[in-house]
Amino acid sequence: MKNNKVLFIGPFPEPITGMSLANKVLFDSLNKKGYKVDLINTSLYSFEESVGNFSIKKLFFFLKFNLYLYKILRVKTIYITPGSTFFGVAKYLLFFMFSYLLKKRIVVHIHTNNLQSEYNKISYFKKRFVKFILSKSSFGIVLSPSLKNNLLPFLQDEKIFIVNNFIENQIISKQTTIENKKIDCLRIVFLSNLMTKKGIFLLLEALKNLEGDLNYKINLAGYIDNSVKDEVTSKIKSLKNATYLGVVRDDDKKRLLEWGNVFVFPSYLTEGLPLSILEAFATGNYIISTEHPSLIDFFDNGSIHFIEKKSVKSIENALKEVVNNFDVNKLLKNQQNVKANFTVENFTNSIITIFNK
Repeated sequence: MKNNKVLFIGPFPEPITGMSLANKVLFDSLNKKGYKVDLINTSLYSFEESVGNFSIKKLFFFLKFNLYLYKILRVKTIYITPGSTFFGVAKYLLFFMFSYLLKKRIVVHIHTNNLQSEYNKISYFKKRFVKFILSKSSFGIVLSPSLKNNLLPFLQDEKIFIVNNFIENQIISKQTTIENKKIDCLRIVFLSNLMTKKGIFLLLEALKNLEGDLNYKINLAGYIDNSVKDEVTSKIKSLKNATYLGVVRDDDKKRLLEWGNVFVFPSYLTEGLPLSILEAFATGNYIISTEHPSLIDFFDNGSIHFIEKKSVKSIENALKEVVNNFDVNKLLKNQQNVKANFTVENFTNSIITIFNK
């Protein structure tokens, strides 16, 4: 353990997002392995759809975290998980600069696939500013081969590493019986934040259109922004067999995934490698999802039924096809694949290797 003192700078639950959950799981895993870990939790107090957007409220919220710069003095490695917008990177300026001046090892971990696209949209001055910050990193991490482009404007190729996402240990602690996933009724799971760009309204519209044609039930779980809460809950209540469960964790999350036989992820955000899809694979669900580069890196059309983005009709057609093409053997193969290759242990050990370079 050459670099066993690590400071995490980034979001932690609450609220739960893919990035905040990954930070917590890695933090806990390193702690169990004897690392001396500390954190500066940059999560906002509440969930918002407008993640990464600038506001005066957010500016003052994040400025106060600079009071914890002294924590950098105590550690050898700084592990930072910034956002992908200009503000999502700029708010970490002092952490990067102070760490760089003190010759600390800076590992930046990008959990999305839109850093490059956001960078390409901003002005020349802002580009220079973002590059100035991120180029101070010693190493970078992305979630799959196709996502390396997000860091190539800032780091040399040989300093960018691929670390697959993971499935939480409690999800795979006991094998889900695939035989229970019979298709007598579509038991649909939506496990993500109920955001417009996650496709929640598209899915609810598709299900409304299918009432009377398909035998289904749907359970939905995740945060809802107050700005769309009334509309989302109204549309859920208008469906005959839909239940909103709020935010689920640990055993409740596992029970939800084991109950389901179809997992739908119609997001048209620029996604990284969604943890919820890996968890749905591990618990024997048929996956319906929009295409994202990281998913194509690891899975093909035989594993995931890919749908068009922003298309209600595509969701409807996919759900109809599930009934006719439900293959238990394929579910078992997918389950075995993700349980072997996407573990917390693999995730943690890969990052430890980077810390020790």
